[in-house]
Parts: sequence; C-alpha cells; structure tokens
Amino acid sequence: MTNREFLVSVLSDENLDPFDNGADGEATVYYNINCPYRGWDERAHCIRDGFDKEREREQCVACKMEWLDMEVDT
Repeated sequence: MTNREFLVSVLSDENLDPFDNGADGEATVYYNINCPYRGWDERAHCIRDGFDKEREREQCVACKMEWLDMEVDT
C-alpha cells in the first residue's frame, strides 16, 4: 500500500486495522495534515473552544476532519 492509498483510506473512513481503534488514521491526520486555519479564525477548535493541552491531538484531529467535510471557501 502506498502512502497515497493509505491517506485516501484514512480520509474515506475505511477501517484499516480494527485492532488499533483508528489510532493509525488519527495519527496520520494529526501529523500529516497541517492546520487549515490562519490567524484567529473562529472556526478553529483551539480558538473557539480554547486550547486544551491534555486534549490537543483529539481536538486537532476533530477540527481537521470537520474542515475536510466543509464546502470549499470561495
């Protein structure tokens, strides 16, 4: 499997390894997709909800996945 195929699988919500409870996919989103927001954009979860160091990875992945499901800004 190529990196491209793996990333497409993660973004398509395919369960690649049922034994890791999605940890590989979460890690892929967290480490390989940069934050789509710049400045103090209120759509960013860390700005809107306040940065939470204990939930940083979970908060960041949820925010990126939400952004991926949004319509493209024109």
